[in-house]
Amino acid sequence: SAIKLINFAGLNEYYHPNHYFDAKITRKGHDYYLDLGDHPNFSSKDLATLITRAKSKGMNEIYGNFYIINRKFSLPAHNMGKLIEDQFYCYGAPITRTHINKNCFDLHVKAAISPGHKPILTTKTSGIYKIINKSNTIPNHKEARILREINNDKIIVSGTLNNNWGQLFIGPVTEDYIRHINLFVQKNFKVQGIKLHGRIIPIKKAAKNLKTIATISASFHELASYALKTSDNFISDYLFALFLEDNKYSEWLKAGEHFKNYIANLYNVNLKYAVLHDGSGISRHNKLTIEQFGNIMQAIYRSEKFNDFKNMLARPGEGGSLENRFRDIDIYAKAGYMTSVAALVGYITYNNQDYG
Repeated sequence: SAIKLINFAGLNEYYHPNHYFDAKITRKGHDYYLDLGDHPNFSSKDLATLITRAKSKGMNEIYGNFYIINRKFSLPAHNMGKLIEDQFYCYGAPITRTHINKNCFDLHVKAAISPGHKPILTTKTSGIYKIINKSNTIPNHKEARILREINNDKIIVSGTLNNNWGQLFIGPVTEDYIRHINLFVQKNFKVQGIKLHGRIIPIKKAAKNLKTIATISASFHELASYALKTSDNFISDYLFALFLEDNKYSEWLKAGEHFKNYIANLYNVNLKYAVLHDGSGISRHNKLTIEQFGNIMQAIYRSEKFNDFKNMLARPGEGGSLENRFRDIDIYAKAGYMTSVAALVGYITYNNQDYG
């Protein structure tokens, strides 16, 4: 995850701090269009806000169709540096240009007090999927494994959970992102009393001469700060893929090589033999020496945008990955952890001087 520091430092030099990523609902005739633009953190809350605003502008009844504009990255949704196991968890969800809630669903499980009873499943997002509970609680000295999958409009939870376990987040991941969005749209129409006479249909491109009736936005600074503080893989890899979209790479390794050369030229550092395979650091193919990392951090410090970038990083007591760490130190950093290896990269301010 320390790779995210390099990713966002490079992106911060590319994007203006006030660059905004928009999502919107547009209209032409009796048809409406949901255009997520290139918003890397589009959520069900954002969708509800858009539909509420569109309804206030006259979208009470839709006599035509409701189209979902299905933009795609040239890069595949999964990079080869992920483990297969990663792909079943929200931190390793598919990176798709069109998405909602990062292709993951909010679902928690808590073991029953007594073995032989079904664990309790809870979600804050009811009415989207039909949740089928086939799981079981077992004694705490036995090996347990909880499983979950999305099958069309159903979430099936199976396997076992030890009876001494507390509440766990087990959010299932979807590969069918269009159906995922479709179900959220249907739920919002039902809740807000919007009648749809046509269908919800994905299309590659919107019609011309559309009228915008509702918009939401998020700035690059806002998104980068959130991703760095919470170590968000989806936003990191989404913006990495978006930055490289003009080159139409079909492999993450080649895209990473391009980004590595961008960083090397941007900061005038020698990255020979280094490997940057993604923007999140989840790939097991990423390779940088401590010296290379240190040289990049020094170059970031000399950048005109250093203060802006520094303030995106996590700080003690301010939420995120450093919430309960280094409380007596003025530190701005990115934490990283993978397979028993922990890392911390960033800057310490002492006597009004920054040290990397």
